[in-house]
Amino acid sequence: MKLKIILIIGFINPLNKQSFDYYATNMHQQYDMVGAVIIKKYPIVHNVFGGEKPDFIMVVEFPNQQVFQTLFASDEYKISCLFEKKDLVN
Repeated sequence: MKLKIILIIGFINPLNKQSFDYYATNMHQQYDMVGAVIIKKYPIVHNVFGGEKPDFIMVVEFPNQQVFQTLFASDEYKISCLFEKKDLVN
């Protein structure tokens, strides 16, 4: 089995941290269910260059590519994202 590592770049809506908390809790549960492991979280204090500053970068290890493709295509993931995106617009 070949492990796959992905980087997740996170932006937190300052107007609705509850939305991010819901998303993060739900994703952590989904990672556990598929055997993914969060290797490290890095808070971003400031940008050296570029546009909008992300709030964090997270390194996540998945058992294989099929697992993360299936997770990010799942209805559970889409529901989590819809909750977050809806709140970013409002």
